Amino acid sequence: MQDIHLNAMGDVDTIVLTNENVVGVSQLTEQDKMSVVGSFTGDYMNNPDIGLNAIDFLHDNTLDSSFCREVNKQCTRAGMKVRTVTLVDGDVIIDAAYEN
Repeated sequence: MQDIHLNAMGDVDTIVLTNENVVGVSQLTEQDKMSVVGSFTGDYMNNPDIGLNAIDFLHDNTLDSSFCREVNKQCTRAGMKVRTVTLVDGDVIIDAAYEN
């Protein structure tokens, strides 16, 4: 998926000149994964069902298989094909991508 890419500070990362407009464009699968995990249900007006509420899992100390299932479900709702979601030493590893 091609879209505006933001860096860690929330600024446009890659600058591309298209039709005399300056726009940051890049592949956004990794950014979208982070957005889905970091957002709350209802944060996206066009798709209010997307949002993991990961903070709730952290507060409950429940980073387990139910967390992985929820990550899988949310990434699928966002349109990604999810292969695996695993927890490795406290890190969430999401193997997912948009299908072309």
